[in-house]
Amino acid sequence: MTKRRLGPLFGSLERGSGRPLHRTLYETARDAILAGSLAPGERLPSTRVLARDLGVSRTTALAAFEQLAAEGYVTSRTGSGTRVAEGVATLPPPPRPGRRRPSSSGRHLHHAPRPERPVAFAPGLPALDQLPLALWSRTIARCTRRATPEQLGYGHPLGEPRLRKAIARHAAAARGVRCDWEQVVVLTSAQQGIDLVARVTLEPGDRVWLEDPGYPGAVRGLASRRLELLPLPVDGSGARTPNGPARLCYVTPSHQYPLGVAMSLERRLALLDWAHTAGALVVEDDYDSEFRLRGRPLQSLHGLDKGGHVLYMGTFSKLLFPSLRIAYLIVPGALVTRFEAARHLTDGHSATLPQIALAELLESGQLAAHVRRMRDVYSERREALVAAVRERLADRLELSAGDTGLHAVGYLTGHSDIALSRRAAAAGLDLKPLSRYYRRRRAARSGFVLGYGGVPPEQIRSAVGRMAELLPAEG
Repeated sequence: MTKRRLGPLFGSLERGSGRPLHRTLYETARDAILAGSLAPGERLPSTRVLARDLGVSRTTALAAFEQLAAEGYVTSRTGSGTRVAEGVATLPPPPRPGRRRPSSSGRHLHHAPRPERPVAFAPGLPALDQLPLALWSRTIARCTRRATPEQLGYGHPLGEPRLRKAIARHAAAARGVRCDWEQVVVLTSAQQGIDLVARVTLEPGDRVWLEDPGYPGAVRGLASRRLELLPLPVDGSGARTPNGPARLCYVTPSHQYPLGVAMSLERRLALLDWAHTAGALVVEDDYDSEFRLRGRPLQSLHGLDKGGHVLYMGTFSKLLFPSLRIAYLIVPGALVTRFEAARHLTDGHSATLPQIALAELLESGQLAAHVRRMRDVYSERREALVAAVRERLADRLELSAGDTGLHAVGYLTGHSDIALSRRAAAAGLDLKPLSRYYRRRRAARSGFVLGYGGVPPEQIRSAVGRMAELLPAEG
């Protein structure tokens, strides 16, 4: 068998990329073998000849051949040279577009990418410019220095006991939640909480009531489980009471997302009565009610529940920063072991040291002090938005800015919020179309969800000015 001259086969090696030449040579030979350009049993040239053909050092060629031999692509024997290994099969060609189809669950999976940096008016962002980073840095450094071998190993699936105890005290004091600390499940996000609830409590085909309009993450997360999703209309008193049986109901009663209204006491009690009658569970997503800008936060639904029907969900993404990746779920005592098993199977546990640092901030009262300070910050930003819209857009945008949270809703009349949001994106504005939050298209209203929490007052005024230039005047 004649030896192949590999110089012409490989062409010229890519140089100047910062990658070692022997690695480039190895990958080029490997790809040629897997593609079938070099057949099993085919003899390769000596490293001296290859180095001469490619204009590289023999050391480079030797390093590449040694790697190929170590991974089983070639064999070398004294007297017979280096040959392509007999057992190497060629890889099939890549599939044509459209040939691979997602599963029935996978077809519901969609992701809307976030902007690379904070822009006005992206919802869900806290005031990242006001973070107590020095306090957090000192706390996490101290917890790291004091970490025990147990804390540096694998953590508990339900979370660090110290943090779970601190969360139970925090939820009781701030939101009237009544639970034992053992019922607290530490999560990486509320989205993970929704997924775990579906895994533990639901079967494919089960009926679930969801607010309409509502949180898109809940809709997408539950739709991927092949459930029957039922729209639950929302009005000025919050979500209406379900009018039929289901296994689960997902609500945001203290600050409805996205409309911002609070569920009335009458409806809260009616929802609990429905859950008792239907034998159903209710997920209470309490994502930002700590930031009630006037008066004390409303009583949680969980605090009114006497029958163990409510699973309470909270997050520290708004209290501190989203990349902290710590949220929590408070579950009925009878379901704790099931959630522990489900969490163990998904990602095992959350990072331990941030949990310990967060527990220290909760125990010391420093997080509560930060939240009190941020209420003033968000109140100032809310007022800046209200004033700017009143001055520049009063004839084109009806603003509904409640007393809680980090976002407001601006209603449009006679204009497509989707078309305007595309134009706004080109102007550096993140205007989320309100109509996209509705599942019942006939009920959809045109408008924008305006997150003001992450935007300083001066930028709010500038951004509203750009909105005024984009939104067509009435008539």
